[in-house]
Amino acid sequence: MNWPIALLVFIITLGLSLKSYAQQDSFLQCRDALSSPRVMFIVPADKENVFWQDVVSYTKLASEQLKITLDIHYLKQDHRNRFNHAKSINQILTSSPKPDYLITFLTQGLELEIIERITQDKIFLFSFNAPLTASMIQRIGVPRDRFPYWIGHISPDEISAGYDLADHLIRVNKQKRESNQDKANIIAISGGLSSSVGQMREQGLIKRLDQDENALLLQLVNADWSYEKTRFMMRKLLQRHEKIDIIWAASDLISMAVVDEIQASKPQIINTVTIGSIDWTHEVKPYLERHDVAVTYGGHVFEAGWVIPLIFDHYNQQDYLNELGGVILSKMKAITADNSHLLDKSQLSGVNFRDISKCFTGIDKEYQFNAHTQLNSQLTPPLHSDLKSQLDPHLQDKLKSEIEQKQP
Repeated sequence: MNWPIALLVFIITLGLSLKSYAQQDSFLQCRDALSSPRVMFIVPADKENVFWQDVVSYTKLASEQLKITLDIHYLKQDHRNRFNHAKSINQILTSSPKPDYLITFLTQGLELEIIERITQDKIFLFSFNAPLTASMIQRIGVPRDRFPYWIGHISPDEISAGYDLADHLIRVNKQKRESNQDKANIIAISGGLSSSVGQMREQGLIKRLDQDENALLLQLVNADWSYEKTRFMMRKLLQRHEKIDIIWAASDLISMAVVDEIQASKPQIINTVTIGSIDWTHEVKPYLERHDVAVTYGGHVFEAGWVIPLIFDHYNQQDYLNELGGVILSKMKAITADNSHLLDKSQLSGVNFRDISKCFTGIDKEYQFNAHTQLNSQLTPPLHSDLKSQLDPHLQDKLKSEIEQKQP
């Protein structure tokens, strides 16, 4: 073998060895014997809410895959207002077995009460769902800043979701209209007046409309995330506005109510109006397949499920902070009739949350939170009761060898 080739072989071999060592070193940062924490999940809705049913299903699945004990509590309607929320969480924490971690949302103006309680009880908090507002950050900072037991926050980029939904609907409707010179008449139906999520989605909508002189917002109304209220308001809107081209809906539940009311009150426009929403609920799938709803943006349905492997790693001494930071912002993705199969409930059992955990897989790779990738992921091999037995056997051998070499 001549010198140039020999040198090349040496460099490649060295590179592979360093990569293997890096993977091994990363893996060795976790506990020698992996274990699973107890996690409490407080859901800001009742069991009948279609979006939160999906959130809970995925969170349960992630917990089962990582053998995590998950305690789920739902907030009743009268406990979800901003004045009762902190009190309800205190009652749940007092009356339940103490968890190692708490997953819940933060209520505007009452965040400090929750954070002080978990700090007092030494429970790690991972907040999620609604983005941290500027006023919240001014009051309490960000995770790992002033409160070490507040270890993370994950939420979708709601402004981008509102913008992308509006952009998609405008482009689709432009293809429907006979003359592209006509203005597109738009109705927007948002969540609640006090909802930061709804407000941010509206910001995205307005930002997109400001960029298009041919987009005319006829009216923006708030339906309090209610199916019944949306039906009532849509009936009035259909009477008030003769020509509606686009209906921007802040949630799938709202878009389904819109379609149902159009079918009941003015069915002749169902094929000309373009409707879209946000949430990725299973229930919107037939609406997509009939082309009654053009698109749903989502993926944030996975967020509590994504938190589970991050908690697993944190509990096993592999902190995600250096890579992800304390605040994680996820990007929503589109599902249309073309890929509506991704919303099949049969997809649920195969979604793989386990391999997001670096401790569990032993693979030195970046954390990835992509909703489309998540739905297409498959869990293999089947689960066993012993977490350690499911690790890559090659890595197990390296781990054992490394430990033996370090022993006196």
